Amino acid sequence: MKMSQKINIALFSSFVVTAVSGAFIWGSDFLSNQNVPWHMQSGIDEDSLSTYGENDYRLLDKRPVIAQINRSQKKQVLILVDSWGVPHDKSKLEKEFSIFNDIPHDFAIHHRMANRTKHAERVEYRRDSSDALFLFGGDSLEFGRSEYMQEIGYSRRLFFQKCSDSLMLAKLDSVMSDGAFSTIAWTTQGSRYSSEDSLMSTLKGIRNLAKEHSDVRFVVQGTHRPILCSSEYKRTFYEHWVPTVVLNP
Repeated sequence: MKMSQKINIALFSSFVVTAVSGAFIWGSDFLSNQNVPWHMQSGIDEDSLSTYGENDYRLLDKRPVIAQINRSQKKQVLILVDSWGVPHDKSKLEKEFSIFNDIPHDFAIHHRMANRTKHAERVEYRRDSSDALFLFGGDSLEFGRSEYMQEIGYSRRLFFQKCSDSLMLAKLDSVMSDGAFSTIAWTTQGSRYSSEDSLMSTLKGIRNLAKEHSDVRFVVQGTHRPILCSSEYKRTFYEHWVPTVVLNP
């Protein structure tokens, strides 16, 4: 047998052994993963929630939060907190959730399909009632917000140019006191640029308002993880998960 033929046979044999071994190892890993909840499996990269235990918080799927919680006859306020994501550091989320510990609450983590505020609004705010009001402390033309909010059920929309979250909370309080609407939706802006101080301030303001209006259910959740920030900071959050709090459930 020629030397070249011997070399070819040796190379082929080596390839077969490597392929069979690799398939066995991959198959073993795959089968072992089947005993691990899907959201904790190692192959889901930024969506794995690997730093959270299986029973830390209730997990909500991609459907609107309202469709996954108990129905209520209470009036309700739907709030999307801009750029509020689920951090890899579990203690950070525990600190944020702890703001609401002194009022009735349910905590959860919700699967968000896209990292865009418009997507979150269109999914979470959609209504079929005639007495729904939308509030926003910015330009009505931004992303065509006024138009698409009307399309998803908000015939009444109030926009306030360059209005901070603290001022919007005061306006929300005033509207709630009138009692004219069964559903009010508000998208915050204070934490848009990933300021942790602004986020904590907005969450505390929401907590205070919910305490004053204990007869109203508040459904509060993030729009998406921080995106208007450095790539390093963005990577400290899970890509498609947002915190959710139901107050006065």
